[in-house]
Amino acid sequence: MCMDNNVITVIVEKEDRNKLIAMQECDYAFQKSIVNSLDFDAMWEKISKNAIFLVAQNEKLETVGYAALYANNTKTHQAYISLLCVKKEAQNNHVGQSLINECIEKALCNKMNSIKLEVLTNNYKAIAFYRHNGFEIYDINQEKNSYYMLKNL
Repeated sequence: MCMDNNVITVIVEKEDRNKLIAMQECDYAFQKSIVNSLDFDAMWEKISKNAIFLVAQNEKLETVGYAALYANNTKTHQAYISLLCVKKEAQNNHVGQSLINECIEKALCNKMNSIKLEVLTNNYKAIAFYRHNGFEIYDINQEKNSYYMLKNL
């Protein structure tokens, strides 16, 4: 995709080492650190074993964002985006759009009927982004101050 003179390429990353590097490089963009969270080891194990891990790179092949997508629920046919992150300096350059488009494509290729995600209630920019991409709030997690959002495919 070529927009604003920035070329964004999204690749499926298979190497655990490269997945972890991408997560570490982008971690500061989250309100709360993911890689330093208490449950990171359990999260990492799930990502490593089951997620489709997408890395967004700019024209210099620098990592500018990533997404972790689960598209393996054969009972509900519902995919789940567990993480989507764009480095702050790369935001507003269509990186998130490239990642969400690739998540949708991967979900469809894996015969999923919908995609679910969770977003903090005070992450207004992300909520607007997801709404722009057809996601709707369908539930709230009071304990975590987060919304669950869903997009039918």
